Amino acid sequence: MFRSELKSALNRGSSALPALQFSLLVLVLFVLGLPLGGQIAALLPVVLWVGLLLSVILYLNRALQDEHEDGFVAQLLLSSKPTWVLLVQQLIGRWIGFMLPYTAVVACLLFGMGCSAVEALGLLLGLWIGSLAVFALGSVGAALTVCVRQASLLLPVLLLPLYVPTLIFACHYSYAVLNHEGIMNLWFFLLCADTVFCCTISPYFMGAALKVSQW
Repeated sequence: MFRSELKSALNRGSSALPALQFSLLVLVLFVLGLPLGGQIAALLPVVLWVGLLLSVILYLNRALQDEHEDGFVAQLLLSSKPTWVLLVQQLIGRWIGFMLPYTAVVACLLFGMGCSAVEALGLLLGLWIGSLAVFALGSVGAALTVCVRQASLLLPVLLLPLYVPTLIFACHYSYAVLNHEGIMNLWFFLLCADTVFCCTISPYFMGAALKVSQW
């Protein structure tokens, strides 16, 4: 399941490409709109994370709707294996498949903006850890709205309040990295705890939401 989802995520350009293009457009416009210096350092974490949140919402909505139309969701619910196990494997495969190209794009932009190797490493580490929580919560929202037309308009309204703790921890961690407070700081562990919590509860809620959507 994990291998098939990872391969599918890497090959599903129709779902991931628009989301990656959107995030890239946000970052490039941000860089072009501000002079190099303190203003970019002050706003960079917020722009990185807001761009990630919105691009993940776009990606998950399209990916889950495609799977629903193909009948994959129904097969998953009818499987003899526990639903939550399959959903965890699907979540991890989808997360890795999206974050690999996203990380490459963001890394190029960070070095282009003059970030040091330590700063770029810290920011990318935070993105990888926090993005797993973003995918976990986003998967629940996408499962709730899988049968809703124009769900891409409804998903941000449902998910953005749930993303507030993750966004707070992630932005504070990014600011700590940019202020040379070290990679392993208090905000890093808070972000890790938030990610563990989201990944623990999301498979059960996602499974229940998919079952409701099949009624």
